[in-house]
Amino acid sequence: MAENVRDVPAKYGRLEEGFYPRIHSYGRRILAVLPTVLLAVALLAILYFKRPAAAFVIVVLVMEVVAAAAVYSILKPAVAVITETHVLRGRLFGWKAVARDSIEHTIFVERLRPKAALSAGDGAWARLRYRGIPGLWFTGPKGKSLMRFDGRVWDAKTLRALSGKVTPQTTVYSSINVTELAAKHKGLVSWHELHPAFRSTLIAVMGLVFLALIVVLGVWPEVFGASEGLTHGAG
Repeated sequence: MAENVRDVPAKYGRLEEGFYPRIHSYGRRILAVLPTVLLAVALLAILYFKRPAAAFVIVVLVMEVVAAAAVYSILKPAVAVITETHVLRGRLFGWKAVARDSIEHTIFVERLRPKAALSAGDGAWARLRYRGIPGLWFTGPKGKSLMRFDGRVWDAKTLRALSGKVTPQTTVYSSINVTELAAKHKGLVSWHELHPAFRSTLIAVMGLVFLALIVVLGVWPEVFGASEGLTHGAG
């Protein structure tokens, strides 16, 4: 696991400095995984109290493993490291490493606003909902993104400090929409950021599957048992 500066392999050179998100970043991360955690706990409770058939148990356990991996990927300790030759970011397994001599520029956004903000208007609710998150990119030749730091995990102050350690100059945007950033810097923004509905739909589908399992495991035994009793009684 890549969760601490001491986990950096020696092949990446001498350690210069390590960075961690400030503790308040965990608030956003906990809120993001809370629905998944609650649904997973509900499924485990049903398994314990209902004792469903083995086929249902297997399906639920597979879903629990998927949920646990998703939750851990968001809540795991995040770490960034600068060595004399590389910039590294801890991943779920291992490190994402970029050679410092390949980094030509740094782009830092204090508030990267989602695509939906363009049509949300200027009301107080829209400003609150689409206020944006920070983001940091290290880019190489022709502006190609070499490493990205996600503001849902990393706070703006830490990212600004990190950018200043790697390149002498940084392009800074106080606030910009993701579509505007993609137009200014070709290839910088990922497909998932430009099409957030895909990820939202995937999360919604997973939540519906969890809810369906809860309903099936909670109701099916009683309904099936009642039907079976009526059938036997008729015979």
